[in-house]
Amino acid sequence: SDFLKLVKADRVEKVTFSSDGTQLLGVDTDGTRLKIESLPNDPDLLTELTGHKVDVTVLPSTENTGGLGELAQSLILPAALFAGLFFLSRNAGGGGQMPGGGPGN
Repeated sequence: SDFLKLVKADRVEKVTFSSDGTQLLGVDTDGTRLKIESLPNDPDLLTELTGHKVDVTVLPSTENTGGLGELAQSLILPAALFAGLFFLSRNAGGGGQMPGGGPGN
């Protein structure tokens, strides 16, 4: 492909792979962006890139992008346990009276 020809001619400076490894965004020595939507199944691609001193990075996975959603999920179980213990402690009094007959006795 044309991309590999540029790599072999040392004309590609930086390459960023998508997290799933299906797309590639590169920058050549002139600053032009190169975008490849579907990568060929080439097991030697990474070797070619590193052999020609191309800066290779991979984007992190974006499965859990919601910061507030993750916070809420992490607080659900402790909140449920705390609420359960609170209601159990309120009902454990056996009628709500304090030992000793309560105030006024």
